[in-house]
Amino acid sequence: MATDFYEIWQRYNKSRTYMDGKGMVNKTEKNWLMYSGDQWKAVEESSGMENLPMLNIIKPTVNYKAASVSSTSVTALFSDLNGENLDALERLNGLFSISWEKGKMQRMGKKGLKMAAIEGDDYFYWGEGGDTRRPPQIIHKTSMRLGDENITNIQDQPWIIIEERLSVDVVRERARLAGIKKEDIALIQADKDLKNSLVNKQEVDSKVTSLLYMEKDTETGIVSVARCTQQVMYEKLHPIKQTQGGEYIDVGLMMYPVVPMVWEELPNNARGMSEVEQLIPNQLEINKTLARRSMSVKMTAYPRLAYDDSAIANPEDLDKVGAAIKLNAGNAQAIGNMVAYLAPQAMSSDAKQLSDELINQTRTLAGASDAQLGNIDLSRVSGTAAQTIRDQQQLPLNEQQDMYQDFIENVALLWFELWKVYYPDGIEMDGIYVSAEEIENIQPSVRVDIAEDTTLSKMAAQQELTNMFNNGKISFEEFATAYPEHSSLPKDVLMNIVSARKAMMAQGQMPVNENGQPLDPMAMGGGVNTGGVSGGSYQSLQSQLAI
Repeated sequence: MATDFYEIWQRYNKSRTYMDGKGMVNKTEKNWLMYSGDQWKAVEESSGMENLPMLNIIKPTVNYKAASVSSTSVTALFSDLNGENLDALERLNGLFSISWEKGKMQRMGKKGLKMAAIEGDDYFYWGEGGDTRRPPQIIHKTSMRLGDENITNIQDQPWIIIEERLSVDVVRERARLAGIKKEDIALIQADKDLKNSLVNKQEVDSKVTSLLYMEKDTETGIVSVARCTQQVMYEKLHPIKQTQGGEYIDVGLMMYPVVPMVWEELPNNARGMSEVEQLIPNQLEINKTLARRSMSVKMTAYPRLAYDDSAIANPEDLDKVGAAIKLNAGNAQAIGNMVAYLAPQAMSSDAKQLSDELINQTRTLAGASDAQLGNIDLSRVSGTAAQTIRDQQQLPLNEQQDMYQDFIENVALLWFELWKVYYPDGIEMDGIYVSAEEIENIQPSVRVDIAEDTTLSKMAAQQELTNMFNNGKISFEEFATAYPEHSSLPKDVLMNIVSARKAMMAQGQMPVNENGQPLDPMAMGGGVNTGGVSGGSYQSLQSQLAI
């Protein structure tokens, strides 16, 4: 167990030496530069040259993959290994849903997936307080120090250090509240240790490197936490446990409040493999080839003026429209011998073929071809067919989808631990209450339900419902009730039609269409052929439903 800040900093420096030896910071920063489009900055030989063109294939690849993995509606369902406490489990599921929504976890998950694809791994940290309704802090891999880089399960790490850049005033105030002596608080000074900062290395405020240190007790497994700068430990190492009357009791946090997101796992390695890093060599060659083509076009694709400066009296006017050309007296040469244009030269198509091949092959091998990016003509296929094509093309992302599902499961298990430790009197959210005794008696297990929540999945659902209605399997009211939310035709429109028809029938009136046929909301459909789900068929469906 770390007893003072000297030992914490010793462990920090040891981890920093390891990460520097692996070039993690430089590689991660390069990944971000390549993703964001500042790609020529990574090519040393381009220094001093004019702004050069590029074709960024990395950004759409990363965005597509991250969006594909996160384009699902997720729900974590708690169960008890003892098979009991069903009512409490139902309320726990409600707490999870509230926390997921209030904590903006859908958006944070998308952000974390993109960061993981670029960096290889990142980490979600829930600070002390246990309020799962607050969005977590996403930690870059370069700010996360691990006690053993060969252990893949973060909960098995002997210790964890999160490096933070904090305002000096904030750290001093925390130290004052913690009862640190004034002379020790004065030692907290700003520094310029920006080596681990990514992309933007400019700081507006005076800041100092602060270490958040966590370790587990070797006997009890309870997490302890401390904070320090290089000069002062301003929050002494203490366990995260429940207290009664100012004294600790046995209930303590058994999990680090950190959940990793690893894009692609490597054997015996706590870190992940970045999607960007393996694309960089091809991306640079594409940009270089494009730059060479651009320079060649500038040099040879346009006619160039050549003239005899001894024969022309006003060469500065040669590029002016309509200007007269003055000849020096006594020059008897023909005009064509004094002024002429060099004809443009054709450039070999090999360079273009090479760049096109590099782009297409790189995107295909990365699993981000045109078809995989969603460039499908939806007017030529049904929603079910488009969904099937998309699902087949996303098979290479199964590993990332499994990782995201594990991430959600680990979040749910961590939240359960936080509720157990930080709410000794029970937890209540939006009218849902679970007592501390109920939480204590549950041995939680988590199952994650994932449902597609994309345009194609909604189109497929719409088509299936339409087919059932057209074949007389369901009534119009059942069709409207089961219609997907946020679809091309608002569900409220259908429900309003159902309500209006019911109101007319309650008054003894039967709504009819233009042909005088009755329109009962409980009547079965049938006889309407809407075809696929192209734009035209959507319009046909809307017209039919508006009768």
